[in-house]
Amino acid sequence: MNIRLTVTAIMAALFLCAVCAPAFSADQVSPGAENWGKAYEAAKKAQIEHPDAGKCPHPVNGLDGIAAQIAVEGYRAGFITKKEETTNVKWGIGNMEKTTVSNQ
Repeated sequence: MNIRLTVTAIMAALFLCAVCAPAFSADQVSPGAENWGKAYEAAKKAQIEHPDAGKCPHPVNGLDGIAAQIAVEGYRAGFITKKEETTNVKWGIGNMEKTTVSNQ
């Protein structure tokens, strides 16, 4: 009985290795591998080139206050849900009723 359990465990381990082996293959390239670490390297390079950039009191060129405010308001508005129209069906009575649900 103990030998049968040991053989079953070995067979299960071999099957698991055979199934998982393609996931760890060196031939396959994972998605995003070609861009891995580029954002980190760009930020590191910018900090090396301009180490005192955070101490500069001048505004960032390219985005004025009004455009930034509109962008932030649009971002925040994306989290607010709007009114939804749903249909409720009463199965026992057999009629349909249309209601408006508001999350405000």
